[in-house]
Amino acid sequence: MFYQKNGKLWLGLDYGLAMIDIKSNITYFQGTGNNFGTGYAAIIKDDLFYLGTNQGLYIAKWDDLGNSGDNNLFRMVSGSEGQVWTLQNINDKIICGHDKGLYEVEGEKISKIHSEPGITCMLKYTENLLLAGSYNGISIFGEKSGSWEFVKKMKTIQGAVSQIVKENDVFYWVNIPNYGFIRFTINSDLDPKNRSFYNQNDFNGRFLSLYKNKDRLGLITDSFTYSFSPEYEIFTRKSYHPQHFIQNIYSGFFLPIVLNDEYGFYSINNGFALEKFDRSRQNKQLYSKLIFRKMTAFNNDNSLDFFEDQELIYKFNNIRLNFIFPNEDDIKYQYFLDGFSKKWSNVSSKTSAEFLDLKEGDYTFIVRAQKNSQHIATKKFNFKISPPWYRTLWGYLSYIFSVGLLIYLVKNHLNKKLKKEKSELYKKQKESLEKQAEQHRQEMMLERQKQLEYEKEKLREEMRIKTIELAVKAKEGEDKSRILQMIREKISEAENNPNISKARLTEIRQMLKHYLVIEDHTFEIQMDELHQDFFKAIKKKFPNLSIYELRLCVFLKIGLSSKEIADILQVLPSSINVSRSRLRKKLKLESEDDLYEFLNKFQ
Repeated sequence: MFYQKNGKLWLGLDYGLAMIDIKSNITYFQGTGNNFGTGYAAIIKDDLFYLGTNQGLYIAKWDDLGNSGDNNLFRMVSGSEGQVWTLQNINDKIICGHDKGLYEVEGEKISKIHSEPGITCMLKYTENLLLAGSYNGISIFGEKSGSWEFVKKMKTIQGAVSQIVKENDVFYWVNIPNYGFIRFTINSDLDPKNRSFYNQNDFNGRFLSLYKNKDRLGLITDSFTYSFSPEYEIFTRKSYHPQHFIQNIYSGFFLPIVLNDEYGFYSINNGFALEKFDRSRQNKQLYSKLIFRKMTAFNNDNSLDFFEDQELIYKFNNIRLNFIFPNEDDIKYQYFLDGFSKKWSNVSSKTSAEFLDLKEGDYTFIVRAQKNSQHIATKKFNFKISPPWYRTLWGYLSYIFSVGLLIYLVKNHLNKKLKKEKSELYKKQKESLEKQAEQHRQEMMLERQKQLEYEKEKLREEMRIKTIELAVKAKEGEDKSRILQMIREKISEAENNPNISKARLTEIRQMLKHYLVIEDHTFEIQMDELHQDFFKAIKKKFPNLSIYELRLCVFLKIGLSSKEIADILQVLPSSINVSRSRLRKKLKLESEDDLYEFLNKFQ
């Protein structure tokens, strides 16, 4: 045996370990054999304890419950066999909600009020009216002459009703399992109006149950509690922290049924439990203190235990801390790691904390314990994590040395590069000057060439003018030849006249003939003198060209247009175009060849 200061007695038995909580304020009553079964409801009246179970209604003296050695405390009330759902004191009478209907209990006698099956819950509406929830809606009962009678069935409320709760003087609630909750008011005809529906799927957890806390309506599940806001008609979720632990608590019964100012009743599997309310419990002496059990530093491969104020190498920068407030029940913890955490952790019963990938530095782990939502102890644990080698003083010195060496190498490289760039720049400048000189020489030659081209063009223009003048003179010569030709024709006519001397006419004819022959070669002689090189070159390659075609070649070479040539020759421009086409054929030019460029090839 081992006894703890908090009242727990530990026993080492043949088949295991047992613990007796001597100072516990909870007493368990287990049904054995054909005993009372699972308790669902209870009430105390006139020092008698009434227990409603799944087997019927049982009764025992309240003072006898302290004698746990007697297993035959409870007696079944005759005629109550079956499921008892609820027991309430209504107008100083015990009313029993039963699987077979509504009953009134007096002492050890039970009498039926109404036969509607499955009365699961009750609520006193007025002094003389009672609302009773059943397997199918709500029934209303009225009291007359000290007896309860059925009045009516409330409309529009259907389904199995497990709870009827009064929110205030106006609003009422019903709990319909597997459906949800209905909030409503009751009109003068005792029927619901202004109904609001709350689906049970909107809440987390199982076994939803309504309760009142200081005139505020709430809802509890096996996971959370919810507070109802009448202003906004919504539920707000809160954490569920039971103030005590009941073993084998029956599904859905998470809050006690208050029997009186001292005791509460709980339904448990195959029995029930009584809790004595200890008003001074919060001021009880604590028999222990908050301690650290084990501190572990770890990485992916290894782990090691460490102690307070120990310095850990950086590769063990994952920390797990175990703590506990032993020998006490319902202890909650909250922790904070100074140097890492931004806020305190959530309150929980977890007795360990883990922090991963901590940086180097000094840390203080602070944990505080709570009991019944009150702070009872705080403890600190200091440790240090050394930096990795690359963040130590030697590491920083190596960085400085490396940076200095890098700066030296970079500077040396830059100097060599600068020297090379200067040499290349000098070479480029030299080449640039030479290029500029060459460019200047070429520009001078270009200017000289432009001057020569200008002079050449000027000479060509002068030649063009001379050619035009020559052409004009040639034209004048042609005109003279034409006149002379006309004279010759007249003379020929005179020959036919016998009155004119034939000898004289013959002489005139000879003279005119001689003159015409001379005039016919005048243009060729003059053109030969002006364009003798061109004539020689083109006649050498094209000896079959006529005088007219040679003259046309000269006109085209010096850049005269078809209209200008036509004006000189006193013909139509279309005749010049025809002559040009014939000339291109004699010169054997293709359609894409340029006649002007071709003629200028001959100098």
